[in-house]
Amino acid sequence: MGDVVQEIKERTDLVELISGYITLRRAGKNWKGLCPFHAEKTPSFHVDPERGFWRCYGCNAGGDAFRFVERIENLTFIEAAEKLARRLGLEFVPRGGSPERASERQRLLAVTALAERFFREQLARSPRALNYLRERGLSPDTVGILERFQLGYAPGGWEALLQYLRAQRVPVAEMERAGLVTRGANGLRDRFVDRLIFPIADAQGQTIAFAGRVLDPEGVPKYLNSPETPLFNKGRLWYGLHLAREGIRAAGYAVAVEGYIDVITCHQAGILHVVAGMGTAITEAQTRALRRYTDRLTLVYDGDSAGLAAALRAGPMFEEAGLDVRVAALPPGEDPDTLVRAGGAAALHAAIESAEPLLEHRIGLIRQRYNLLDAGQRLAMVREAARAIAESRSPLTRQAGASRLGEIVAGLATFGGVERQMDEQAALLAEVRSRTLSGLQDAGRPGQPGAAPRQRGAARRGPARRETPKGAPPGGPDGLALAQRWVLQAVLSQPEWLPALRERLRPEDFPDEQCRRLAMALLGNNEGESAEPRTLLRDPSFAEEISALLVRDEASIDEVTFQASMAFLEKRAKERRFQALQQEFDKGTLSRNDQRYSEYLQLVRELKE
Repeated sequence: MGDVVQEIKERTDLVELISGYITLRRAGKNWKGLCPFHAEKTPSFHVDPERGFWRCYGCNAGGDAFRFVERIENLTFIEAAEKLARRLGLEFVPRGGSPERASERQRLLAVTALAERFFREQLARSPRALNYLRERGLSPDTVGILERFQLGYAPGGWEALLQYLRAQRVPVAEMERAGLVTRGANGLRDRFVDRLIFPIADAQGQTIAFAGRVLDPEGVPKYLNSPETPLFNKGRLWYGLHLAREGIRAAGYAVAVEGYIDVITCHQAGILHVVAGMGTAITEAQTRALRRYTDRLTLVYDGDSAGLAAALRAGPMFEEAGLDVRVAALPPGEDPDTLVRAGGAAALHAAIESAEPLLEHRIGLIRQRYNLLDAGQRLAMVREAARAIAESRSPLTRQAGASRLGEIVAGLATFGGVERQMDEQAALLAEVRSRTLSGLQDAGRPGQPGAAPRQRGAARRGPARRETPKGAPPGGPDGLALAQRWVLQAVLSQPEWLPALRERLRPEDFPDEQCRRLAMALLGNNEGESAEPRTLLRDPSFAEEISALLVRDEASIDEVTFQASMAFLEKRAKERRFQALQQEFDKGTLSRNDQRYSEYLQLVRELKE
């Protein structure tokens, strides 16, 4: 492999290669252009053709031909090497491979290309297939849409493709290996018959398989894919990804839909960052493939689809791949194709804008399945939702899910009498806290559902424990945020500490907007009105703030930490007040005769202690 890699490097004209992606202009012995890897107005991307290297002095990216193709196409080294080898007419055999295997791959690719050409020719000759496309809003007259997706048609009968490939002297064994024909009691038959054909491409845009949509309304199955072949593994691919890469890069995220026609309709409408899975379930290999292009994914699925149900259960798998997934569930029976045809691209964009995080959407669906007028059903709903939260490996995701569940619990206070509401809500919040914390503890144990992967080379540590806040918060912005949270969390959990809080702090001592709103309710507003913690627990308007504090990855706050956190906030409040008075003193607006000057001197003494 080393000799071939070196030959590829020596024979590749780096300027010609990179000029296929960006405009380069000569600058002395080198070439310059605008970097394709970051936004810039002044060229800082340099190519040195003599040495065979490129570098951007704006974003510090750099490398050789292989690295450029890897980055610009989001390919692995092997895939980049194969692409460069094809440009030069070379055969690249990865380490551990064999020339025979590489040769078989090339033969199967050639056979598949012949089949694709046949299907495309048949589409142009089939008014029935073309009319079907028009009925689906995919006009054959749309410039480039058929060419972009290489759509085709498999004619009726059972031997049309078989006879065509035989005329091209393709061995039957290769037809079978490519998944184009099947062998049964009636001998060899075409796999695809009277179907609209969707070629399926790999990351390099090479057609490696096909999907067929039956045209006969009574025909089954509705969709038929190529079988697994040496070229094709449906669990590793996204339909249309090779065409959506640039759109994904430009948008910053990918949109996944369920159908091939959904993808084509979206692209026809100018929405170019859309792909589709190859079946009901999304696989780990597919998440890894998509992660090479983006860390954000929005699922736009029919709200009642089996695909959405499977995706909602795959939250931990998405997290493992590093994908932030949101869900835009369409009304039952609606799909992106019908949505775009009815309302244009704006309708799909609106659906995407309304998407919510996957776990929060899952919690909302769990809620809908229960009769919340029944106390037993309410508890069952909380338990199921809490289990869903505990599956997550991400603390941030768990916290967001717990906050969402806390909001739902707060809304349950509309049922029954006031005292019973308060008691039940407190019990349900305790259930949320207990079960999500239990899930967090289990998540730290190898082998448990939701267990986070151990870092490579990390020492074996035992079961993860909840973080127990002890002592004063750390310095800096993080310490200020922790101190506010710990003080309020302590008072909500231990109402007997509220008098101490009221004695030492004011609402303005809580810089965070949410914390200050809660502190104002506990400590009193300008009219002196305040609320007890138990009262706030049943107030839906405080659900977001309270659930964010009570449903945490931490154990309860002890009194030492509570007192230290209050002292921390007191000191920070004094520092802010001192800085404000110091600025007035420097400007000359604070004189020695001003009553606030005594306050200024007092703060100087206290902050020196």
